Amino acid sequence: RRGDRAVARSAGISAGATVRLVALLRRNVDYALYSAGSAVSLVGMWMQRIAIGWLTWELTGSGLWLGIIAFADFFPVFLIGPLAAAAADRWDRLQVVKISQTISLVQATALLALTLAGQMTIAWLVALTAFQGVVVAFNQPARLALVPSLVAQADLPAAVALNAVIFNLARFVGPILAGFAIVTSGVGAAFAANAASYVVFLLALVRINISPGA
Repeated sequence: RRGDRAVARSAGISAGATVRLVALLRRNVDYALYSAGSAVSLVGMWMQRIAIGWLTWELTGSGLWLGIIAFADFFPVFLIGPLAAAAADRWDRLQVVKISQTISLVQATALLALTLAGQMTIAWLVALTAFQGVVVAFNQPARLALVPSLVAQADLPAAVALNAVIFNLARFVGPILAGFAIVTSGVGAAFAANAASYVVFLLALVRINISPGA
């Protein structure tokens, strides 16, 4: 009986959370568009990261190069992050996110083209990964700072929490889908999926309207 009551309580909490989530998204349509596009984009980003690691190993068979690729991916965020955060407070955040997503689309397309053409080298892979790291360094602060402009003040804590859930889910879903794509269709499929995810997010962003001064 205790087990039944626990299951019932859990189901009640889950149902209540779902109702609150739906209500949050219905009240804040722009945030709903942003969240949907962001979720797709984040999954694509993690797919690409896994594919880059896989391709690095195929090209070099070296753990050292895997470390260099990881450094090229994440170091720009730490190096440029403070400057990018200050810029996010001064620039149009929605415009920054749109531009960074467009540049990321170009980068993902370059990865796809070089891979399919058989012209990918470890030098190109490091350069494109570092380039994307710089783009992400500017994108992340603007992307996070955009959320308060998309929701009512009372809904901000719930929106921030949902953002965190989406990010962490993408970290699990992205690698799973990347593995499936690579095994069934090759590394290029993961790069193509990431490029498509940027298109989805851009389509969501162009439909968002932010009031001046928000």
